[in-house]
Amino acid sequence: MLKIIDLFFSKISAERFKEFASFQGETHINSDIQIKELEKRDIESQKDKKILEIFFTFDVVYHPNLAKLNIEGKIIAGAEKEEAENIFKEWKKSKKIEDLRVLNTILHKCNLKALQLEEELKLPSHIPLPTLTPKVIEEKKRS
Repeated sequence: MLKIIDLFFSKISAERFKEFASFQGETHINSDIQIKELEKRDIESQKDKKILEIFFTFDVVYHPNLAKLNIEGKIIAGAEKEEAENIFKEWKKSKKIEDLRVLNTILHKCNLKALQLEEELKLPSHIPLPTLTPKVIEEKKRS
């Protein structure tokens, strides 16, 4: 079983091109994860295991040309030798990683970092955040 060991950021970039308060028009916010590369390494002390380094990019783009966030990094994961070889072969063939734990780890860490950057740049959140509504409104909705 693939085990996530850690995630490291190698690049964090955030840029606002226009003021949102003065912008008139419709905006769209898109986010995307791309797995850029996968590398495998031997573990000297454990010949039956391998280390996988999964390099990724996470982008949040505010359209039309209002702002952009870019986060790059890598996940370090460990696996049994056979499983690591299978993951590596599949990557070379399809350029995809099917393990949802890898993608969920990237989403979790990058979404948190993106929310921090959005707060600092006064950008709207790229994901919906929980909100509370008054009880009276909730009761009317139920009726």
